Amino acid sequence: MTTLALEKISKYYGQVPVLTDVNIKVGSGEFLVLLGPSGCGKSTLLHAIAGLHRITSGDIAIDGRSVNEVPCQDRDIAMVFQSYALYPSMTVAKNIGFPLEMRKIPAGEREKAVAEVAKLLRIEHLLDRKPGQLSGGQRQRVAIGRALVRDPKLFLFDEPLSNLDALLRVEMRTELKKLHQRIGKTTIYVTHDQVEAMTLATRIAILNKGVLQQVGTPYEVYNRPSNLFVATFVGSPAMNLLPCVVEQKGADRVVRINARNEGSKASVRLPLPNDAMPPVGADLLLGLRPEAFSPVKFGTDGHLIKVQVTLIEPTGPEDIVLFDIAGHEAVARIGAGSIDQPGQAALAIDMRNAVFFDPKTELRVQ
Repeated sequence: MTTLALEKISKYYGQVPVLTDVNIKVGSGEFLVLLGPSGCGKSTLLHAIAGLHRITSGDIAIDGRSVNEVPCQDRDIAMVFQSYALYPSMTVAKNIGFPLEMRKIPAGEREKAVAEVAKLLRIEHLLDRKPGQLSGGQRQRVAIGRALVRDPKLFLFDEPLSNLDALLRVEMRTELKKLHQRIGKTTIYVTHDQVEAMTLATRIAILNKGVLQQVGTPYEVYNRPSNLFVATFVGSPAMNLLPCVVEQKGADRVVRINARNEGSKASVRLPLPNDAMPPVGADLLLGLRPEAFSPVKFGTDGHLIKVQVTLIEPTGPEDIVLFDIAGHEAVARIGAGSIDQPGQAALAIDMRNAVFFDPKTELRVQ
């Protein structure tokens, strides 16, 4: 198995920084997803790992050995591109076996390796076809097969599903996860799709404007975002952020959600769990995920509040509900039909996953 260490990776185009002091360590067999908005530097970082781009400073080490000066063809890395990059005049079998042919592997060994990979990807019946005769999902499997057949140290995927329709993306996402579970290869995967990231990754590295924001498991980046960018980028709908002050009431602490203005409804006070220790008296932002709210008639766990529901958006199995709390707009994700129509409603708030941010530094404080 293979490890990867990125230490203080920076990349400049002239005076323009694309990556700034990125530090990530990838353990053997991990599936690390590089996630971020367009232009954040995630593909540039992937191409630097592959050796397609030279870095300005820092060190890239595979299995403890620096590869900064190692040409891309000698890094023992296989890369799957967004565009598939198949040879249109070659059959599927030839496309998959081409890397072995370039390494002068005997024909008999090539055929055996191609057959094994085709069976793994369930494309044995396509081996005699050419790329123009394949669907998008089939072409993506062939591109993955061409990477697999080399048995490289590292797999790199550059937004491989972005050209597929929504239904096929879901299917291929499942196939990729199953494939990684079977072969256990260390994998680096680039996407701007947070659902892909959450479902595929063992850990996620989130980038913004070339700066690493957080590295953690899907649970950690979702429930314990390190800063406001992660809190608002990960999750759809985004995390609710409500201005608040923590108050000491005897032995207990409560959160006061500040009224938006004098004409708004009174401030709302919520009890804090015993293990929550945000600073008392400071101006903070309270972060609550949309699923922290639930309609009272479907369960009364948590603190109850009355709210004014302004909009209900049905999505099938659940509804997205916009409501007013102390004059601030917030959003909840609840079971379909739990609230019939806009108007007054009672919601229970689960404070166990509440997080707090400093509005000046934008960092999580609790």
